[in-house]
Amino acid sequence: MSTDELVARDLSITAAANRSEPRPLAATLRAVGAIREPAPAPVSAGNGLRWLALGEIYASRIARTAAGIAALLSVIVVVAFNAAKAVHVLDYNSAWFSGRSVDVAIILLLFILLVRIAARGWARAAFARAASSPRGVERLVSASDRPALVFGIAGPYAFALVFGVSYFVLRGQTLDTFACAVDRHCWGDDIGIRPYVSRLRDLAIVVPLGVVAALAIARKLPSKSWTRLPAMKASLALLLATLVSGLLFDDGPWSSLMANLDYNPSPVLRQVLMITGSVGLFGVLSGLALWRRDAENARIATTSS
Repeated sequence: MSTDELVARDLSITAAANRSEPRPLAATLRAVGAIREPAPAPVSAGNGLRWLALGEIYASRIARTAAGIAALLSVIVVVAFNAAKAVHVLDYNSAWFSGRSVDVAIILLLFILLVRIAARGWARAAFARAASSPRGVERLVSASDRPALVFGIAGPYAFALVFGVSYFVLRGQTLDTFACAVDRHCWGDDIGIRPYVSRLRDLAIVVPLGVVAALAIARKLPSKSWTRLPAMKASLALLLATLVSGLLFDDGPWSSLMANLDYNPSPVLRQVLMITGSVGLFGVLSGLALWRRDAENARIATTSS
């Protein structure tokens, strides 16, 4: 058989195979050697551990980001509904977010937990789809870093501050008391509504400032030594001191004892507690978020070496 006949036979066999099982042009070119690519690196134990670590870190970051966004949205929704009641878009008797602050906070925490679980599951599936491309995996993990830091600080900060202040200020009253105070039709004078309006004003200042500060931290990341500085311990001590002072001297569980002593919390004390509480809370949350980020980066570096 001549060379021409051999070529013609091979071409006919290839054509018949392509008609029965068509495949992409790139695959055909690779089969005949027209495209040469290096063989993929074999999956070793080290690569497997690195992939596992990257997958866990990515899923954790996505879960923190989603939970932080859910916490911020929860605060926004609660504020929006109460604002609607204040301007009479909704009736005061509306059942939307009109319960006690503790009850509403528990319901929203369950919602945030469900969001976190769902986000983690989605992130694992997305990582599995991208695992075939090493560069794609690196981009995924890198892109999830700063959002997890921002929302991991801002979400818990806004949620804890709003509902914490609501617990101390409202005591056993419902959240729509704030709307009633803004409307100024629930009291006969301004003295009764002054504590509510003042705390709303404070929240309107410190919550956005906390979100902006979280963005600033993510934009210009502090050095790793920041989490080891006394600032972390000082923030925790300041937060604990604020909580104890609020429980003892502001309308906390011992308020009946203070009433028997003819003690009335002063506006200055409440203003100081608002400032120290917000600063201490932000310091603790940002320190924990940065510490966790450092631990994740150290784990990535360890598995890649």
